[in-house]
Amino acid sequence: MEDAEAGTRGPLTGELFNVPISTAFNDGLYKNENIILSAGFDYATQSGFGLSGKLGYTRTENSSDLPIVQSSIHDLTVAYDRSADPRFPIIDLYRTIENGDGTFSRGEARSAIPQTEQSVSRAILLPIMQGTVSDAYSGKLDVWKEFDELKVKGGLFGTYRKLAGNNIGVGGAVPLAALGFDPNGYVTDRQWNTGFPLGVDINYVDNIALNKDLQAALEAGGIDPASFVLPTSFYDQQETILAAYAMAQYDNGPLMLTGGARVEWYEIENAGTVLNGSEATPLSTKQNFFDIFPSVNLRYEATPNLVLRLGGQRGISRPAYAAIRVGASISDTSESIGGGNPFLTPEYTWGLDASAEYYFASNGIASVAVFHRWVDDVLYQSQGVVGSDLYNSDGIDRSDYLLGSTFNGDSGTLYGIEFNIESQFDFLPGALSGFGVQGNLTLLDGQFDGIDAATGETGTFDFQGLSHTVANASLFYEYADLSLRVSYQWRSKYLDTLGGLGAGEFRDGYENLDVTVRYVLNDNLTLFADLANLTDETYVAYEGTRATPSEVEQIGSRYLFGVRFNF
Repeated sequence: MEDAEAGTRGPLTGELFNVPISTAFNDGLYKNENIILSAGFDYATQSGFGLSGKLGYTRTENSSDLPIVQSSIHDLTVAYDRSADPRFPIIDLYRTIENGDGTFSRGEARSAIPQTEQSVSRAILLPIMQGTVSDAYSGKLDVWKEFDELKVKGGLFGTYRKLAGNNIGVGGAVPLAALGFDPNGYVTDRQWNTGFPLGVDINYVDNIALNKDLQAALEAGGIDPASFVLPTSFYDQQETILAAYAMAQYDNGPLMLTGGARVEWYEIENAGTVLNGSEATPLSTKQNFFDIFPSVNLRYEATPNLVLRLGGQRGISRPAYAAIRVGASISDTSESIGGGNPFLTPEYTWGLDASAEYYFASNGIASVAVFHRWVDDVLYQSQGVVGSDLYNSDGIDRSDYLLGSTFNGDSGTLYGIEFNIESQFDFLPGALSGFGVQGNLTLLDGQFDGIDAATGETGTFDFQGLSHTVANASLFYEYADLSLRVSYQWRSKYLDTLGGLGAGEFRDGYENLDVTVRYVLNDNLTLFADLANLTDETYVAYEGTRATPSEVEQIGSRYLFGVRFNF
């Protein structure tokens, strides 16, 4: 709409002339492969002494090949009306008539988007490719000794991981006209029933055939899509963790007390490429951290049916590998940098947990639990000043450039309460005893201090991805060889990213209804069915308020049926 040549626009209605329609087609391939190997031993004596060890190797490969074909349709007039529901603007299409005096007017009405009128000269391919290969080697040794009511335990752990790959980054486009490729020939005559009130018709496009012919055209033209991967999206990282722990557990009838600590040394070597115009510069950094993570947990059986728990611990959450990559693109014109943030530090928490659990005489439990977390160096996505000389070169000081990436905020707090109930009706006769119910309600809140992308000033924000209310309920049946569960989930709105019209992008609350079925035929064979999102939920993202939605989508219900074989 912003590229219209003329017209009138309002927050609810408008009419715009010469509006281009962007088109995009894609048939993507996602591949994942995991190899997990382990070997170990266990040794125990009747005197309560034990020793165990394990060696492991894990190789993970994942890749995404997303060749997106883009083009455009022109010379259309669009009248829109979003007064009934801001999520669903109703569109009327017309041909545009140029009146000759610099003004425009409506031409003939169009009941459908003219999908076969895409501009071949403007058609391009965006070769989007992502891949990661990870090799990890680990070793673990545990030793313990029991002394009547006291058990002491300790151990060593080490892991070395080498990770190489790239996140999604487009380093160029392929003009398709030079390959003689026309995206207009793949529009089918089958109408797309979106379930949304649009005002115009759209037909399905045969993306599979389009991509097959596209790949043949690229091969004939000697074009390798992998060569278009943006250099700044590559990263090469090596991670080393060395840790040791010691703990003790005291178990005396109704009281169980467990306490201990883990000491950990962590190092990550980080290499990548910084791109300034066409000049690529390799960069590398190294970070290491030494931390102690204590924890203590108390369990007390106040009565045969009532169990009280209290716990405290220190925890850590490390940034994603792609988030801390060195790779970045520099613009000296706009004094901005986009990419990873190799200066990120882990997110640390101190936490307290308390709960009360009441066990029914029959098969069931009701519980209430509260928790509080004090969070330091909160990880969040936004924009901020670089604040270092890492990107300086050729005498240019870029330490005050604006970096769009993941950042560490200041301190924050996160707290909540959870109510849970579960019961199987085993007091009922025969097959009816298999019925049961389960439900929980979680109330959450929390804020942290970070940088407001719109003002550049420190502000207080909700944690990204945090819904203040989450509810789950299930009706299940477990009897003999049959397992059946109907589950309902609901969560309230949550902040997705900071920024966006200065107010942040939110995700509206939504619900889901799922069904799972399992039937055991014998010791080796199990039939299963997983039916997900039966309500065909509409997911909405909006900027600031619900009056300005930025994304409205349905992913549809999903049905998975199969047989599992165990040997």
